[in-house]
Formats: sequence, C-alpha cells, structure tokens
Amino acid sequence: MLRLIAAIGISMIGPHVNVALGQPEPPPVVRPQRQPPPPAPAVDDRPHVRDQREHAAEPLLHGPVHEAFAAPTIRESLAALTPPGLPPEPPTEIPPFVAPQGEPGASRWIPGYWGWNSREKEYLWVSGTWRTPPPDMTWIPGYWTKANGGVRWVSGFWMPDDEQELVYLPPPPTPKTEQPTEQPDERHFWVPGNWQFVEDQYRWKPGFWALAREGLLWTPDCYVWSPRGYVFVRGYWDLPLEQRGILFAPLAMAGRSLTRVTPTVIIDVREALAHWFVEPAYRHYCFGNYYDTDGKAGPIVSWFDRAAPGFDGIRIFYTLNEKTWLTSLKAKHDRCHNDAGYRPSLYWRDRGRAETGELAFAITGPKLPAGLIRLESDEVDFGTLSAHYRNILDRRAEFERGAVIVEGRQPVFAEYESFVPPARSNLPPGQAKKVIIPAGPGLLPPGQAKKVMESYGPIFEKAPKYKEKFGNPGKGKGKDK
Repeated sequence: MLRLIAAIGISMIGPHVNVALGQPEPPPVVRPQRQPPPPAPAVDDRPHVRDQREHAAEPLLHGPVHEAFAAPTIRESLAALTPPGLPPEPPTEIPPFVAPQGEPGASRWIPGYWGWNSREKEYLWVSGTWRTPPPDMTWIPGYWTKANGGVRWVSGFWMPDDEQELVYLPPPPTPKTEQPTEQPDERHFWVPGNWQFVEDQYRWKPGFWALAREGLLWTPDCYVWSPRGYVFVRGYWDLPLEQRGILFAPLAMAGRSLTRVTPTVIIDVREALAHWFVEPAYRHYCFGNYYDTDGKAGPIVSWFDRAAPGFDGIRIFYTLNEKTWLTSLKAKHDRCHNDAGYRPSLYWRDRGRAETGELAFAITGPKLPAGLIRLESDEVDFGTLSAHYRNILDRRAEFERGAVIVEGRQPVFAEYESFVPPARSNLPPGQAKKVIIPAGPGLLPPGQAKKVMESYGPIFEKAPKYKEKFGNPGKGKGKDK
C-alpha cells in the first residue's frame, strides 16, 4: 500500500487512491502564491526512472492538458482530429513520490494516455494526474479508435455518481445562435442554450443567466461523440484550476520503447494560463508555446480569443473573481505572441528563459513546495488502479463498436455494469461499483431514467446532493426561468 512520510494519511479505497481530507465542502477559493522550485535538486533514482532518462523520455513544456484535469466545452460540430495511425500500447505508468496535501477534497490518481501533439505531428504521453474530482462525479476515460478510414479520439468525461446508465443518442442539431438578455448583476454569468433529447426528439433549451457560486465554476451540458452515438453529459460545478490537484508535464516518447514511465515535472497551472490554447477538433486544452501554430495546427487557437468555439467556464470564473490578474495574463500572452524571445521553451532540457522558469519545476530535492506531500508508492497498488481504468476503457470501447445511432433511431442505454462488472474488474468483488461507480439511490428502472434527457443547469432545482453540500444555490434568471 502507500506509506506517507508526512503527518496526514493516504488510503486506497477500491480502485481510487484517496488523499484523506477534512470537510467535504469546497472552501472559498484560496489564492496561493506560485509554488517555488525546491532547493538542492536531487535525482529520482528508481530503476525505471533511470531507464526513462537513458532512453530520453523527455518532459515537455508544451502539449495537451490531461482531459480529466481540464477540458474545453466544444458546442459546435467540428471536423475531428485525424492522426495517421493508432498509437502504440500504453506503457505502465508509476506515479511520482508526491501527492496534493490535505484540502479541498479527496484526490485521485487518474492514469495518463497517448495524446496527439499537433505541433510536432506525433503522439506523446499525456502524464497521469492527481485530481480532486468535481463533487459526486466519476471519471470515464477516453480512447483512440479507427473511424471513417482514419483514427479519431473519443473523449473521456465526468459522469454524476447518481446515474446508472450512459445514453447513446443520434447526432444533435447545430446549436442556435442566441443573444444574451440583460445581465441581472455582475455575479451572474450567461449559460448558452442547447439541445435536449425529450420524448424521442431534440428540443431547444434556451440560455439563461445563472448565479455564480463561491469557489466553483460551471461546466455546462455537452455531447461527446463515440463510434456508436453521442453521449449526453450533464453540466456540473467544478473547482478552479489551482485547487484541482497536480498537472504533470507530458513526455516525448516518439521512437522510444519504454514500457514504464513516471512524470517528473509539475506544471504551475496559474502560470500556464498565460500560455493556454484550445484545440477544438481534439477537444483538448493545450499549454505552452503554440504561438506560431495558432490557426495552423488543427487549428489551435488562443484561449484568450473569444472567437474560440464553445463555452469556457474557466475563463468566466477568473473574469468574475480575478479580473485584474487575468488581464495581466493576457498582457503576458500578447507579449509572447508578438515577440518570440518571450515565449517559453518547448522542452524541459531547454528551460532557461524567464517565462519557462515560472511555468514548471521538477519534483526533486529534500524539501517539497507548499501544497505537496511526499509518499512512497507500491507499484502493485497503482498497477491495479491502472488495470481498473483500462478495464473501463476496454469495455466502453467494446460496447461503442455496436450499431451506430443515426438520426431517427431510438437511443441506446448502457448500464455502468456493462463497463465495470463488480466481480470482474481486477478488484475485490463489489468494490468497483461501490467506489468507482456508485449506484445512487432512488433511480428509475434500467432504460427508464433517461427517457427524458432534461438538464437542470447550474440552479439545481432537482439536485438534493448538491443542496446538502453547497446550500441553496439560488435561482437562475432569464427568459426560460
């Protein structure tokens, strides 16, 4: 199991590695100072890390952001990213000897995956992440698949714990263009309308003004493409980036034959937002030096560009809560866009520029930066965890190879146990469903819960779990309220 060299405990419950935490309610947003690099760097001398260095699995200071950590909401139907072929088999990933400290919520290790680097036109390893999940949500990982004569990414997503089924739907219509009504006050934000599948057809749900929540940001409803049909993902509240956990640098793996990898460099997400981009066709955020590929690789567009398709809860949150700081990031971004000399390095080995020094730091040294604790990991534990997520992924991919749900066809319902049978998940019987995918009380019989695909949006009129955690969220305002 895991042994902490610190004053708090970490435990594994079923397939999750959870950092023991205090209050279940997210506290008000804390504005920590940028984490300084640790003094007197040392070297992680575990055998597989030495092998990783010798075979030049190189930490990158640019690349896709792990989509479980943060992913854009893309509403428009766009041409998909199509790499030339499938990636190799994933290596065994061993987490580094650090984890987030204490609050604000249980932090889970979510394994990495092969990602596509549109800048270099090659696959890279998107390192795993320590993630404090959105309240009462479970991560369903994505995967690469052959589609339409090429290769396409099937996005992962967060699903509410109180839902027992995934619902596969025909393609939704193109979203309508709406003009927001008058803003009630500066603490309200506009949630755009979207299509909802109701009584065997799509109906338009108009946009509305929602009241912002202290220390939380809103991720709206969306649809995720799969080979079988579109999965409706209900909107949810999430934590600001600096409270989500640890984002590790991706690894350049092209041409390497490594079977085991470990992240060694942490990305400071508050600094990374100055170099934050969106790749709509891949449905990923990217960070780092993509300035000279803006509009050419995918395309990849600046996160600060309001013409980027979709709704961005991260930008809305920091606009409402830290507008002056966000303005300073925009100034830094513009400076890098206009002058290549200010741009961060692409590779960890080339760090030296002032911008790069603020963007990332190594996990080395006898003293860890604030907010981190040291742990020693048992590779068997994390191997079991990785196998569990791989089991979910394989079962999801197998189910999604079924008959495609096209326009005019009825939805298909898939129970979670189709993906994670409790007794067949490489974990003790019953643990997977109890922890990874709780059943949730009071649901309708299988196949009935999603006959009406209505989302209640950020006001949560019918979400008692959230009311218990966060209190009365207030009322949304708009033409549909």
